[in-house]
Amino acid sequence: MAGTANTQRQDATGQRSGAAIALVAGLLVTACVFAIIAPQGLTWLPLVLALALAWAARMGVSGPEAASSPWEVNWRRAWPAALPWLAFGLWAGFRALTSPMVQAPAVLGSFVFAFASSALALVLCARLPPGGRWYWGFFPALSLIFALVLDLILSGALSLASLGGPRLATKWHYNRAAVMLVLLLPLALFAIGRMSLGRVAKATLGAIVVVASAAVILRSQSESAQLALVLILLVQLVCLVRVAWAKWLIILGAAAAILLMPLVMRPLVEWLAQTSFWTGTYQSVVERFRLWIGIMPYIEASPWSGNGVEFVRDIGFRDFQSGRQMSHNHPHSFLMQTWVDLGFAGVALALWCIHAGTSAAARASQQPAAAMQLSVVAAVLGVWAVSHGMWQAWFVGMSGFAIVFAHLLAHRAAQGQHAP
Repeated sequence: MAGTANTQRQDATGQRSGAAIALVAGLLVTACVFAIIAPQGLTWLPLVLALALAWAARMGVSGPEAASSPWEVNWRRAWPAALPWLAFGLWAGFRALTSPMVQAPAVLGSFVFAFASSALALVLCARLPPGGRWYWGFFPALSLIFALVLDLILSGALSLASLGGPRLATKWHYNRAAVMLVLLLPLALFAIGRMSLGRVAKATLGAIVVVASAAVILRSQSESAQLALVLILLVQLVCLVRVAWAKWLIILGAAAAILLMPLVMRPLVEWLAQTSFWTGTYQSVVERFRLWIGIMPYIEASPWSGNGVEFVRDIGFRDFQSGRQMSHNHPHSFLMQTWVDLGFAGVALALWCIHAGTSAAARASQQPAAAMQLSVVAAVLGVWAVSHGMWQAWFVGMSGFAIVFAHLLAHRAAQGQHAP
């Protein structure tokens, strides 16, 4: 009798916490949709998710348990995972204060805000009670897909009307939406696999989600989202064989890319300049190569400690072919920006962080959960390697939201499995 009563109470608390998150998930979807026209709002997504998790955790505990449930953190377990991020943050903070760019501390501050909000949300995940209905995890991804496809059907009228005018009558304004969608795709597919449906229904629903996502991604000009989609597929396939192989594929792949990129960039660009690739259809890739080879002298001038946070902003550089002056706000690659801003010291700390984060994602108790989390990590690294600035808080917020939600789904699924 006592065991039955305890199980019923856990089910009730789990359902209350699930209902609380389902309610806030709707608000998060609204924030995601509006992020198409106000991407800076993505900076706040991890904080909103953290507040939702705090509320859901308190909703899931009632009676005497509420008064005797301290918000504890097992620091013995937390320090090994937190130490590399802390070390990286301290070095980046020092290079922001010593940077010649006056806006560097403010830019790094926005980055830290989004990152700290994500870390807080991860800690709060562990406070949710076991069991309960968690199909709400699928709701944000499905609702976002529906909203984006609706926007596509309307030929962008929703976004264009909000921004006032035909200046967005091109595909590029879907780029951020495409990236966010590809980050949410592994979460949606994992949640479908956990739903109480038959195999045919799950397969049908999964196919609809994949096709709808592919439609948005292909309609956009986001080649980084397309790269992330390939990486997700690759990680999922490797995880079918062994999760550990996928983990080391991500870690070693990231290490090879960030360590070798400055070495191979100059000969690669010089070789490509002699081919038809340079005048072909991949002009966005060509522009990236022009940018990366243009900032190589700054990496070579200060390879060990870097030049300081946001150094590329407003400095200008000469195109290696035409000799004309060029400028970009950032290198559009964390692989190059880590070198130019933080030097080899920052590169080593960044690799330590990637190892810690990837290893943590691979510790999920079930293979599908580990594959889902590793897919999100690989997608984030893939997008960050070829697009966006390293310190852009909105992308950190977008990535943090996806990583935290992936951890949340894996955590709730494991709790449901082990609940008495």
